[in-house]
Amino acid sequence: MSAMVSPEGALYKALNPVAEIKEMQLQGLSPRLVGLEGKTIYVVNSTKPVAEAIQPHIANLLKERHPDAEVRLFSRKGYRGEEPELFEELIKGRADAVIYGVAD
Repeated sequence: MSAMVSPEGALYKALNPVAEIKEMQLQGLSPRLVGLEGKTIYVVNSTKPVAEAIQPHIANLLKERHPDAEVRLFSRKGYRGEEPELFEELIKGRADAVIYGVAD
């Protein structure tokens, strides 16, 4: 970080915009499911305008086409909000698949 004084006497600081990057182990995508029978599928509505219209329709189509699958429609409280109960369910392995559409 360096400082310089302008001709008017004001003090300005120059900051380094580069973030620190943590090393992490990369992992690939999860393998594609062979079928949906007996699977639990979350359809997550991000509450964005188009998602609110499309996601319930996707959930209904999945229920019609795959009656042996459990389809859960989850509407977020806002696309920036946190829903610990949703992520707790996903992390605990209750979801076999997640469809998350932002749809803007």
